[in-house]
Amino acid sequence: MNKKDIHKKTIGLVGYGNMGQAIAQIHKDEFEVLYFDKNKKSISLEALIEKLEIIIIAVKPQNFSEIKEGLVQYISKGQVVISIMAGVSLENIGANLQTKNVVRSMPNLALKNRASVTGWISSAGCSQKAKNIAKHIFGRWGEAIECKKEDQLNAITALAGSGPAYYLYVSEQIFDLAQQNGFSKKESQQLAAGVLKGAGLIDPEGKHNPADLISKIASKGGTTEAALMELENKKAASIIRAAIKKAQNRSRELSK
Repeated sequence: MNKKDIHKKTIGLVGYGNMGQAIAQIHKDEFEVLYFDKNKKSISLEALIEKLEIIIIAVKPQNFSEIKEGLVQYISKGQVVISIMAGVSLENIGANLQTKNVVRSMPNLALKNRASVTGWISSAGCSQKAKNIAKHIFGRWGEAIECKKEDQLNAITALAGSGPAYYLYVSEQIFDLAQQNGFSKKESQQLAAGVLKGAGLIDPEGKHNPADLISKIASKGGTTEAALMELENKKAASIIRAAIKKAQNRSRELSK
């Protein structure tokens, strides 16, 4: 992208929880980063918006109604509004903030390590310059996938936004079972974290089908095959897919 599009820009974070703080840490050397959070000592919302070219809304979706009136008073047409709120639609954001330069996104907490998979989509009237700025920002967070239609963002929310929690849920079972087998808490944490990290490093660029990778690990008649057969017998795949569908439907509900 054109370096002039981002040169000396100021990012304003509305919301400074885990995600907001992670975003600030990533961009602190590239942009001036300011933030507003009602629960923390910060710059006022009015002072924040007046200084900004880029606004990132990082509040919980249910809290958008509390800040939208304060935001709309000060937003100008040239500002880029990026939302990371789950389930809050482009139409909702654009109508409430009276702007066309809206980009809706769904990162996950792996952006702390610049390893997020971020789905995003822009409003119909969003300028190319605003899109370029958003793409640059998402690229700093990790991988970015532009959605063709907004409902795909509900799928991204369930698959990638919530995705790390599913892997960590399995990691939690390894942690618990390690302790039950006599390992210390520290050793159990090392086991759980090491397995999770190792699995991610098997195919970090996503060049292979997961089923093919599983077949390389599961020797015929071996321990891994026995475990996988038990998962199949208990219909674990159906349970996992139903859980992800539940998250996707919840994202749709929040969009209404």
